[in-house]
Amino acid sequence: MSDTENMQEFLKHYQIAEQLIAQKSKAELAKCARLLAMNLAKYQICYGAISNESRESIGTVNIQLEAAEVLAAGMKELVATLNLLAASETVGDPQRIIH
Repeated sequence: MSDTENMQEFLKHYQIAEQLIAQKSKAELAKCARLLAMNLAKYQICYGAISNESRESIGTVNIQLEAAEVLAAGMKELVATLNLLAASETVGDPQRIIH
């Protein structure tokens, strides 16, 4: 996929994520954050820590096209995780998440 196509994919999934976020409860969003945090922790264990520069760039308007593929994949993951919540019954019960 070209950088431009990746950017279009990112923007499409960003809009979908915004719609899903507006529909979710605080508890569902907290669960989503926990699931994504576990994914990030696993990544960092395997590949090393995320730089402060990368963390600070989150939410900036000026997106470099080279990062478009990563951004698109991240938004797809967020949308998939938010959609997963609809089928999940473990919100608020950490024991059910562990077992």
